[in-house]
Amino acid sequence: IRVRVIAIDLSKRKQLALKNASNQILQDTKSYEMRIKDLNDQIQNMESESESILSKSLELLNTSETIHNEMLDIKENIDIAQVELEEKDVNLASILIDNEKKKINLKFLQN
Repeated sequence: IRVRVIAIDLSKRKQLALKNASNQILQDTKSYEMRIKDLNDQIQNMESESESILSKSLELLNTSETIHNEMLDIKENIDIAQVELEEKDVNLASILIDNEKKKINLKFLQN
């Protein structure tokens, strides 16, 4: 009888130990599932931030390209204005030379 009581007691201890181990495994599994969910949420947040950064980068690239094109237009306009100014300088010099010639001719005619 005593051997049987010890065997039943050991069996109950084994069952209790197995139950405790099973509960611990369930708790660990739930903990891991929560951790995995948190990590997945972090990954989704990072993906959203990455998409936002990419969108802003593309926007900045487009803005940079627009500014570059506008600068090229401004440079072209400056070059055109410079050529026009040089032409006007040449015309003005020509007019001044003509005026000097006319003054000389007028003085010559007066004498």
